[in-house]
This record gives sequence, structure tokens and C-alpha cells, in this order.
Amino acid sequence: ILCMPDHIFIAKKILEITKKEVDFLFSKLDADKKLKGKKKIFVKPNLFAPEGSQTGATVDFDLISYVVDYLNERDKKVYLGEVGAHQYDSEKLFKDLGVYDRFNAEFINLNFTEFEEVLFRIKGVEYTFKIPKIVLKCDGVINIPKYKTHAATILSLAMKNLYGLLPGNEKWKGHALGLNETICNINELIPSDMVITDGYVAMEGLGPTLGVPVQKNVLFGADSAVAHDVAVSQMLHVDLPLLKHKNMNVDIKLYNEKGERTEDIDFSLRLPPKLYSWFWYHVNEYFYKCGPFLEEKGIPPGKVLNLLVNDKTIKFWRSLQG
Repeated sequence: ILCMPDHIFIAKKILEITKKEVDFLFSKLDADKKLKGKKKIFVKPNLFAPEGSQTGATVDFDLISYVVDYLNERDKKVYLGEVGAHQYDSEKLFKDLGVYDRFNAEFINLNFTEFEEVLFRIKGVEYTFKIPKIVLKCDGVINIPKYKTHAATILSLAMKNLYGLLPGNEKWKGHALGLNETICNINELIPSDMVITDGYVAMEGLGPTLGVPVQKNVLFGADSAVAHDVAVSQMLHVDLPLLKHKNMNVDIKLYNEKGERTEDIDFSLRLPPKLYSWFWYHVNEYFYKCGPFLEEKGIPPGKVLNLLVNDKTIKFWRSLQG
């Protein structure tokens, strides 16, 4: 019996991020066919922090622009949206980044928009979560993650990037109830039509913020967030707890700078130690469970996070990682 692949994953070596490279990925993913009939497209880039793409933390602005341009050229109505990390004032963050005027699409701070309540089943119990209506009303989703590590989830890839669709309070809830389970619920509710990943400068070590940048000169593309993460975890030979029940056959295709097939692409990242990730995942969960208690005691949890993650601590932790 011939086993046909369920999905496709593409990795492309690049010299720099250009429109030509982005269009190459879209063509290999047969994007025109997949997006046919879809008028409203929501684009979710990873822009959760003030650190620029050269730090390995966030997505390159030009890459976002080329994705938006591709969609605009096909007469799609494009929306961009993101929620800043807990320790940041998201409105100040996005104004400082200049995202409201940077792209040829409407950028939405997902903390301040209309929501719809949905049910997520986490550890056998149903919980209500608020999801931005604009995302649910769109016909398709383009997911633009960064290629980087994560202290709690080992990697922060396409599935994790959609966690940024949750407004602040819902993020707190998801962390407290179970981060991996919440991420899976989001991806089941809002599947990505396509993934375009910024791996030009990646992050290794103690990501998603405290890690160190590493030049990789690659872009990834996939027709599913789950397939994307399955493929990358296979290439890195790492078992992600997030994917323990995700089985699929992914057709992995690698291309060199000239657009020719190759087997020579370096995916390697220095990952957080497994024991460290296990420990940090559970510390993270308990911290967020204690959030209401801290609030009652007059200790804003966001300020606690600010003490842990700021310019000085980022510099310190990066220096320890070489």
C-alpha cells in the first residue's frame, strides 16, 4: 500500500530575506490553490517583545511585508495581529516597534478587540476561553513564527506562535491550566493554512527571550502548523511533549540557495536541557496559578516577570551561554 504524505514541509537556504525567497516557498506550498476562495486572511507574526529579529526573538519585518504583499497581490483582505508578552504594555510595545504603520495591512492589538467565548478541554475538564473575533471571522490563517528554543516547551515553533492569539488574561489562564494542552486546543480551533518561518537568525539556548542568536540562513514553509513542528522536531531528533499524540506523514523537501533539491541544511540548535525544560514548565505553571494570590497581596505578576526578564537579565543570561 502506498502511503501518501498528509502534509508538506519545506526548508530553503537563503543568502538574505527577499520577496523572491518568500514567493518560492508559497509556490512550493501551492498557496494559490490552497487560498483560492479565501478573501480574509489573518497573519500572525511572532512580535511578542521589543527585541528585534537580529536577536533571534522576533520575526523580521521584511519577511512579514513580503507575506502581506503576496496576499495583497491576490486581492486578499489582510489583517495582522499579536499580543505582547505579559511583562510588556502591549500598546506601548507595538507603537515603539512601529507596526501600526509599517505594513500594507491593518495591524490589531489583540488585547483590545472583540472576543468570542469558546470551550477548550484541558486535562479532561472544559474551560471557557476568549478568542479574538477577527481571527475566527477570517477565511484563512498565515502563521509566521521564529525558529527558536523555549525554556518550558523546548522549542517555540508554529503551534506555540498561535498562543499569541490569546489576550493577556487568557494567556495567564492557559499557563495555569496547562500550556501544552492550551496550545493544542488553539491549533485545533484555528488551524494554520500556511506557515512561513523566519530562521534567518534563530535563537538557541534559553529561549524565547534569554537565548542567544545564531545565524542559520534558512526559511521554512509548511501547509500545517502541526506538520511544521513535527518535521522540525524530526530534523532535530527531539521529542516534544506538545506533539506526543500527533502522528502524521510529512513530505520534507530541502532546497539550497539556488532552489535546487539538497540534503544539506543545518537545522541544529543548542536546546535547553530536558530536565531544565521539565522543571521550568512546571515552575511556569505554578507561578501563573499563583497570579490571583499575588494580585491580592498587591504584587502585580507582570512586575515580577519584569524583574526576571529585562535588558539586564537578558544580557546576563546570554553572557552565560557564550
